[in-house]
Amino acid sequence: MVKGIFFDVWGTLFLYGDMSVELSEWLAVFHRCLQRHGVAIDQRAFREYWHSRLSKAEMPAVDDGLTIFERRIKTAGHDCGVEIASADIRQIANELLPVWDKYISLDPACIPLLENLRNRGVVLGLISNFDHPPYVRALLRQSRLEEFFSAIVISGETHTKKPDPDIFRLALRMAVLEASDSIHVGDSEEDILGANSAGLISVLIDRVGLGRRWGQSHTVKSLDEIRGMI
Repeated sequence: MVKGIFFDVWGTLFLYGDMSVELSEWLAVFHRCLQRHGVAIDQRAFREYWHSRLSKAEMPAVDDGLTIFERRIKTAGHDCGVEIASADIRQIANELLPVWDKYISLDPACIPLLENLRNRGVVLGLISNFDHPPYVRALLRQSRLEEFFSAIVISGETHTKKPDPDIFRLALRMAVLEASDSIHVGDSEEDILGANSAGLISVLIDRVGLGRRWGQSHTVKSLDEIRGMI
């Protein structure tokens, strides 16, 4: 019997728009923000720097009051010869995140599904890989989702991320659930591999029918199909 369900966020509860267009706009805004603080690199060189270095770099876990995302902004300035103050880094983050907002939308089936599951006594949780936890938590509040979840685990707060099974185990402890009684629903390989490693029932949401097989226990085409799994 399924007692709990954990959900991924991006691509699962929230739908993606054209993310290639999003990235192009996001990098243009990022570049303008850096220029404002004295970075002289041109836009093409900055794009190359992002793709080849910064987007792939692991940020050190240090107690500097910054999120991983903000630390990436700090690193961009440093690599370009400019030290940006923490307050300015936070301002840049606040300018960049609305670009992301424009290209994601809540699945219309999300809230009806969560209401149905909650009314049936299913414990709900959320596990997200994201480097700026304040954004995730604000988005959940604004979207009326926060109230549904007994456990909200964001990689930027835990210093572990999917597919590491430890992030799933943390969510299970927070929700007071056993892995064998729990489902994890996600749209990526890291969701499936991590859930399997932690002993959860793994469900891949494949809205466009790509037919990917990463070892998932089940595949669904929509959130609505989750109701029938309980």
